[in-house]
Amino acid sequence: MHSGADSNTLTTAIRRAAASPGPPATVACVILAHTDPAQLRRLIEAVDPFPVFLHCDPKTPPETFARMVEGLPERCRLLDRYPTGWARWGNVEAELAGYRAALAETDASHIAVLTGTDYPLASSAEITSILGGYHDKSIANLHLLPFEDWGMGGGIGRLRYRHWAYRKHTIRLPIPRRIPRDIVLAGGSQLKILSRRHAAAVVAAAEARPDLVAFWRRSWIPDETFVPSILSTPQFVPGWQEEHENASAWWIGWTNPPTKSPPWLGSEMRDELLEGRQYGEQTFPRLFARKFSSERSSELLDAIDTRRRSSVHAASRESADSPQEPARARTMLLTGPTSIVSASESAATGTSVSASASASVSATASATSSPPLPAQPAPPQLPPPPAHAGPAAIEVIEKPESNHLFGRGLLYVVVWALQLIAGTVVSPILAYALGPAEFGALASAIALHQVLSVLALLGLDQAIVLQRAEDPSGRTARGLLSVGIALSFAVTLVLAATGGLWATALGFEGFTPLVLAVILWTAPGAVVQAILALLVAEDRLRAFTFVSALSAVGGQLVGLFLLFFVHGDATTYAWGGVVSQFLAMFIGIAICRPLLRGLFDWKVASRAIKLGAPLAIGGLGYFVLNAGDRIVIQSLLGPAEVGRYQVAYVVGYTVVLLLSFTSSAWLPRFAAVRDEAERWLLSAQSRDELYRLLIPVVFAVTLAAPVALRLVAPPSFDQETLLPVVFLVALSAYPVAASGATARLLITLRRGKPVAAITLTAAVVNIGLNIVLVPVMGIAGAAAATVLSFLLVALLQRFALPRTPAWVGTPTPLLASIGASILLAAASLLLPQTDAWNISKFVIAAACLPWFFVVLRRARRGPTPSRSQS
Repeated sequence: MHSGADSNTLTTAIRRAAASPGPPATVACVILAHTDPAQLRRLIEAVDPFPVFLHCDPKTPPETFARMVEGLPERCRLLDRYPTGWARWGNVEAELAGYRAALAETDASHIAVLTGTDYPLASSAEITSILGGYHDKSIANLHLLPFEDWGMGGGIGRLRYRHWAYRKHTIRLPIPRRIPRDIVLAGGSQLKILSRRHAAAVVAAAEARPDLVAFWRRSWIPDETFVPSILSTPQFVPGWQEEHENASAWWIGWTNPPTKSPPWLGSEMRDELLEGRQYGEQTFPRLFARKFSSERSSELLDAIDTRRRSSVHAASRESADSPQEPARARTMLLTGPTSIVSASESAATGTSVSASASASVSATASATSSPPLPAQPAPPQLPPPPAHAGPAAIEVIEKPESNHLFGRGLLYVVVWALQLIAGTVVSPILAYALGPAEFGALASAIALHQVLSVLALLGLDQAIVLQRAEDPSGRTARGLLSVGIALSFAVTLVLAATGGLWATALGFEGFTPLVLAVILWTAPGAVVQAILALLVAEDRLRAFTFVSALSAVGGQLVGLFLLFFVHGDATTYAWGGVVSQFLAMFIGIAICRPLLRGLFDWKVASRAIKLGAPLAIGGLGYFVLNAGDRIVIQSLLGPAEVGRYQVAYVVGYTVVLLLSFTSSAWLPRFAAVRDEAERWLLSAQSRDELYRLLIPVVFAVTLAAPVALRLVAPPSFDQETLLPVVFLVALSAYPVAASGATARLLITLRRGKPVAAITLTAAVVNIGLNIVLVPVMGIAGAAAATVLSFLLVALLQRFALPRTPAWVGTPTPLLASIGASILLAAASLLLPQTDAWNISKFVIAAACLPWFFVVLRRARRGPTPSRSQS
């Protein structure tokens, strides 16, 4: 059958069969078929004389089903029909029905589960000869869950949430459920060969535990987790780990990169398949392959049949060379109506052999003189197939790379951007409705809310992300969420009790209703932040989208309703945020189900606070970098200038805010990369891809600023003087991208103290620069101070990284492109501020949009050698 390295595996297996004591192996086949009668009949003929227990999907057209079952040999038995569509529980029911029938009607030592698109690579004699060396052992490639190759969460999400399959689509209820605690979760392909004892244990467990059956009915692709989990649970199969060969007996022609389903095999795959080395050497030979069809695979199946006939001769010759060669090394299975016996047993007991079985043996033996096909050169090695590659394989989630960050990872950024979009839409409405002074007071209140939220959460959102990556079960992370909720409300109570002491010092007119609204906004806002962090870490996009939208957009809508229909001031608008945050918090708690036991898990909580407290301090420092300039402006220039600065800041800071969203969305993916060198390379690649995206974005924002300012602010805001502020604030996106790359590395290393120290240092520098530059340059000085402070953060964090692994710098050509774009953007500020010039610049800015999407498309494809150098 095989040649090269795989022939060594085959030789070892045959010698093991010859040398092993015990009764000869006998095999029964459970075949799950859907269509293609010609291929099915050829498969049944190829596994002769094995007994076959055939399941046909009830949705198979009647005429097709009639052709599939017409004139089946006596050794075939039809099973009751269950719906076996993609990802449905019926696939498990059909498998269990096959086990029950094979156990009841045969004495088979092993039961193989195949699909109608499978085909044996070995002769029946060779299969029984090889399995003779695995007495009472199963052949199944299973992995305990969580399993890294099954994506974020390691496959636990398949079971934690209820799923429904519709055609090739999955509907998931985003409400977690309790996983049975007495089950060891495992997964793997439905294609496997179980020993008789293990198959009986699976059937017994399914009958004794209807609760498990009910639970798995609503899991995702249950045929890849139900039986593997039963087998891996000691109470059902005590010695499973020692009693099975953790290998696959199937050759599957996965492409590189893998697709959702394995490809159909044609003559072009002949060399790779017959060599049997697609996935490298293993201890157990490939006995079967998939997937074949009568239309595409006829020539290939003919070649396989020729090789199978020659393998009978090879197996017999190898057995004859063995010093302990017993008759069972050449055993063939003979079948009767309800049982199967080996040829050696028939000779010993005088049992008569059916004519069909004898003819099958004779035909197989007479074909041994067929010449084998010439050996083919070994094909290039490809990565292993996904462990869950079964009859209904799902999409393979590869190791995190930069293209994944710009794929699904970018979806979280888009959702987080809803608050940015909502703010951009609502800001001009508020500016017109409130006026500069009231709008400035609201901006200061929002800035205060951000500071208080950082204090209330104490960095536990970042700790939750890392804890979730370290504990895929999610229990300790959900416990930390309880700690975050308790801490947030405790801090809020302290703030409410002491509000009269600090409100005036921060520029407010005492403990006003606006300050009270901000305090009440604090606890639910911090809890929602922790909930969103956990949802991102668990890759629960739908639930994340719902909670995030309710928190961000809901508050804006409720606030506007109150502003126009209740009272037109900043305080009334702020109460809209309070209402929406509480509602989002309650819904988020129902989705995430925080565990109260986390309040008493001091070890996990203290470790989280040890990381989170420095990050919270760093968050306060980052707030000073982000919003402290407005406090300085309010103290030196008054609230009206704060309002003007806020409008320009919203336009320019859009880019920076999107970058901050990428850090939040990408941290779980970085934490999931356990290899440090790979994580560092991923960070450098993603940083450079962000640089490439920022070139058209910063340039376009600067060019479009005159038109954008007219849309978001009334003429009283003196829009032309705000252009330098927009440019400088947008320019800070470059150092923010650089610092984001290094900050993610420092956080995943749990080095929160350097992050805090660096951010506080930059915050102090920022305050000093504001005090110096604002009196001289006005609000443009505050923007310049922000750029310089962010640049300082990027430099200091770069030097805070460990010396190893080596940090990859940005290619010189890319740096040159960034510099050229900055110069062009700065030069555009010198152009006349007339309508004609402003419209022309806006048209050029719009033309940057296709440029951006081209760069984004390249980023989603991942880095290439040529781009890595430029």
